[in-house]
Order: sequence, then C-alpha cells, then structure tokens
Amino acid sequence: MKNTCLSLITIITLSNFAFAEQNAVIMQAIAEENSYDEVDAGLYLGVAYTHLSHDADAIDRTTVSEMDYSGVSLQVGYKFNPYIAVEGRYGMTFNDPWQVKGLDPVGDSDISVLGVYIKPIFPIGPEFDLYMLLGYAATEVKGEFSDNKSFSFDESGFSWGVGGVYDLTDSVSVFIDYTVFYDDTPANYDSVVDSFNFGVSYQF
Repeated sequence: MKNTCLSLITIITLSNFAFAEQNAVIMQAIAEENSYDEVDAGLYLGVAYTHLSHDADAIDRTTVSEMDYSGVSLQVGYKFNPYIAVEGRYGMTFNDPWQVKGLDPVGDSDISVLGVYIKPIFPIGPEFDLYMLLGYAATEVKGEFSDNKSFSFDESGFSWGVGGVYDLTDSVSVFIDYTVFYDDTPANYDSVVDSFNFGVSYQF
C-alpha cells in the first residue's frame, strides 16, 4: 500500500512538472510574440530611386503623350504594429523631355507628387513583408515647349500601390513597389501617372 501511494505521488509530481514546463514554453512563445509586436513598430524614414511615367491618350485624337522620368522619392511613416502603418511620400523628377508619340521631343518637363497612405502589411516570413498603399495623392507636371511656351498639369485623387520589403537588419530594410498616383480623364485626356520605386528605409 505504501509503495502504491509513493507511485501515485511520483506520477502526480512528474505530471505537475511536465504541465508546468509546457506552460512555461507557451508563456515564453507568447512573450516572444508580444516582444516582436512591440519591436516591429515605430517611426521610419526612406529614400528611393523612382522611374515615373505620365501617359496621356487624347480622346478622339491620334496623338499620344508619353513622358518617362528619373527621380527621387522620400517617405516618412509610422508603423503601429507588424500589420498596419501610415505613410507620406514626396517624389520629384529631374528635367526630362516631353515626348509625343512619333515626334521628336517637343519640350522639357518635371513632375512632383505628394501622397498620404494607409499601409496594410502582410508578413510572409521573419524578414519579408508584402504591403499595399491606399490613399490620396496630388500630382503636378510643369514644362516648357521649344518656343518657350509653358504648360502645366495639376490634379489629385485616389492613389494606390503594392510592394514588398525585405529586412536586412532590425532597422534597415530594402523595398520595391509600384504606385499609381493618378488615373483619370481630365480635359479629354485619359491620363495616368505611375511609378516603380526601389529604395531603402530605416526604422527607429
């Protein structure tokens, strides 16, 4: 009888130890997940090379305007957690030719964009995320024809984008995305302003 009681006590004690160890593992996993959520948040800044295009198809006409630019884009954002952020972007281009399809360049032009976005984030792995950009952007195109006459385009509206980011370190990341700043039909032109961006960001 004594041996039976000792055996039961031993089984109960070992079971308690095993249960306690299992709880400790679960609590550690929860703590690590919460720690990740806390660490993967905060202010971030970024800079990118931008290849930006402005295509305008004239309605009821054959002329098509095609403008391609090289430029730079700056971003500032705040990441609330691994799944959502807000972000502002400002981009500007260098002086590039205004091109009409089938003709020589007829002028020089520059373009600038300013956008504000909600940024849903979809973690794929420990170091790689996909994201969307949903927001509002103001687009301005200015230029000058060869006869010194100027032209301008200033519109704003819904803006969206998709991209991916890869973490090199806890603070430094590289990203690539595609963004549509403007897509509408002002003044009888089907006008689209979009860009591909390749950059690096730093999270504080």
